[in-house]
Amino acid sequence: SCDLDVPTILLLTYLLHERRLLSSTPREGKLINPGLYALTQLMHEIFEDEVETFWCLTGLAQLQTAVGEQLLLMVQLLQNCLEKEDPTLFEHLQKKELWPHIPFVAWFNAFFSDIMPDYFLLSVLDRVAAGCLAVMVYVAAGLLLAMRRTLLVCPGPSGLAGQFEKLDMGMCEAAVQRGFTLWEQSGCPLLAKDGISQSPELQANTPTE
Repeated sequence: SCDLDVPTILLLTYLLHERRLLSSTPREGKLINPGLYALTQLMHEIFEDEVETFWCLTGLAQLQTAVGEQLLLMVQLLQNCLEKEDPTLFEHLQKKELWPHIPFVAWFNAFFSDIMPDYFLLSVLDRVAAGCLAVMVYVAAGLLLAMRRTLLVCPGPSGLAGQFEKLDMGMCEAAVQRGFTLWEQSGCPLLAKDGISQSPELQANTPTE
């Protein structure tokens, strides 16, 4: 009998379909890809259908690949956004060498599934799935702004321990609302019809062939 849960089976099926299943691939979803596992688990709870969940997983995996391709630009845009919105907080993060210890790369790769309650996660995911990849940058900025007081009294990297674990509803609501507002103010529509929508800053810094 199979003792694997459905999200893990779907992840393994996806890897097999993409010819990326290796003998060394873990047989536990959380070890294969924590972000996709959490999202697959959530999608399966919503749809209660393996086929629907599998095709959602396929789309999310493609979006995760796009995040990897744009990651450096997304990090730069996040820093630019925070410097513009709150120079004091930005300078503090720089001075105390906190930037490398803020897990925004993990947030982007997991679409915030590791820290956000499902309600707010779905709200962000709706925009990302519609092609608004950069909206995650502004939500991350909104999160840092929502945590401003905590971050400003942080004396160094050790003070960040435990600060970015699962967030409460109030913190997530403030972060998502501020992030969506910043996204709208960036000059791009909140929802894009085609492709991966980028902010003007991302477009300006994207290399052309």
